[in-house]
Amino acid sequence: MSRAQPNVCQVWLSACWCSGNLNGGLSVEVEFTTNDCVVVNGDIALGATATINVAAQDSEVWQTRRQDEMPLLAWSGAKTGAFSAVAALPAGWKIHELPNRFVLSYNAQGTIILVR
Repeated sequence: MSRAQPNVCQVWLSACWCSGNLNGGLSVEVEFTTNDCVVVNGDIALGATATINVAAQDSEVWQTRRQDEMPLLAWSGAKTGAFSAVAALPAGWKIHELPNRFVLSYNAQGTIILVR
C-alpha cells in the first residue's frame, strides 16, 4: 500500500508505515461518500482481543452506500490472526477478507434475475 494509490481508501483514519499489531478495538465510520480505513505498509497481526466496529450516522447512509465496497483495514505484507468479534451490522452487510484487506459490502438477499 502506498499513498500513491488514492482509491485504496477514501479517508485516512490512520496509516502505519511499518508492521503492526492490533490487540484492541478498531472503530471505523461510514459516511455518505467516504469511510475510515487503516493502512499498514507491512505485516499485520490481529491479537486475541482484536475487534471491529463499524458505525454510520443513520440508516440513510447504509442505504446510500449499498453499491460500494469499502476498505476498512489494508496491509501490504502478511496477516496473522483474526478478529475475535465483529459488532452487529445492519441486515445484509458483511465484512469480508480479501487479499491484503478487509472490506465492508452489502450482500443482497434473495434471488437476482438478469433480464436482457
